[in-house]
Amino acid sequence: MYLSKQDIKSLHLPRWNELPSLNLYMDQVVDYLEQTLDFLMISGQDSFITKTMINNYVNQEIVEAPKNKRYSNKHLAYLIVVCIMKQVFSLQEISSLFRYQVSLYPDEQAYNYFINEFELCLKSLCLRQPFKHTPSLDEGKEAVHIIRNLVLSVSTKLCVQNDLQKTEHITQQ
Repeated sequence: MYLSKQDIKSLHLPRWNELPSLNLYMDQVVDYLEQTLDFLMISGQDSFITKTMINNYVNQEIVEAPKNKRYSNKHLAYLIVVCIMKQVFSLQEISSLFRYQVSLYPDEQAYNYFINEFELCLKSLCLRQPFKHTPSLDEGKEAVHIIRNLVLSVSTKLCVQNDLQKTEHITQQ
């Protein structure tokens, strides 16, 4: 999927308090993730998230098992981050990063910081604008450095893919 400048400017991922408050079944989770993260879809790709993938994340203990086959906002937050990170990182690396982050910060704080940094970085790179990090109370600490580098690597890959799709879009006209 090619994102125009306007698409990039208006990109908004849900913060913790914007995630659905009702618990969702698997089909609803897949639909929610596909709608929320549609910008991750590469031309020619069928899907970037499936029920099998989600079950794999649960089996590998990257995401907690659902309760009564229903997924909470915490599950959704973890799955959003996994979908973004898996653009560059292996599941083993994602699992290590999750364990590290949750050992230091509450889920809501870690998720919101990641999403803020990711949006800022992706928009800055794709729109070719200067980048300012989200202020952190832990400025200078290793955890902040790791998250900033993580979102930079994912954002760089997505920006390059978008640029390539833009050139394909232009040459097909």
